[in-house]
Amino acid sequence: MAKIQFYVDENSKTGTHSFFAKTKPYQRLEFGEVAESACQGTSIEPEVMKAAVALYMKKAQELLKQGNRVALGEKFITLVPQVKCSVKDELAADGVTVKKAATADMVKPQKQDAFIGATVSSVFSDDFRNSVSWQRVDKQGNALPDQGEETVPVDQGGSTDPDQQGGGEMEP
Repeated sequence: MAKIQFYVDENSKTGTHSFFAKTKPYQRLEFGEVAESACQGTSIEPEVMKAAVALYMKKAQELLKQGNRVALGEKFITLVPQVKCSVKDELAADGVTVKKAATADMVKPQKQDAFIGATVSSVFSDDFRNSVSWQRVDKQGNALPDQGEETVPVDQGGSTDPDQQGGGEMEP
């Protein structure tokens, strides 16, 4: 079972105590390295795999720009066009009185509001979840002693990490 290291960080922007687990950065594996490793023991040449994937991704980009959801592998990852644009009531100085009410007509996405998100198949996520364990480290990567199995209720709605962006929804 693979052991993935994480450290605990604080979201100081909330004004209250808010902590979240953050995966320790590992090395970035380059496309060519992964292709070469994936082809070991097969009759597929890494250059052929790289060319096929490059063609696939070029088509995926085109289809995303048309608003389509694009699967990357069977029951693995799906790329999805997404938009991040919202409006809310403008409050008066007292912080309670609504100075200007938000309406649906005010939601007008611009180019900078568009991004590509991804959904991860629940089958793949379940396999990942069952194949890894976690080791807590400090921010320098030094292992910390295991503090037992006591759990504290947490918000399962997603990461509280302010730096995390992109899709996180699960696909059936």
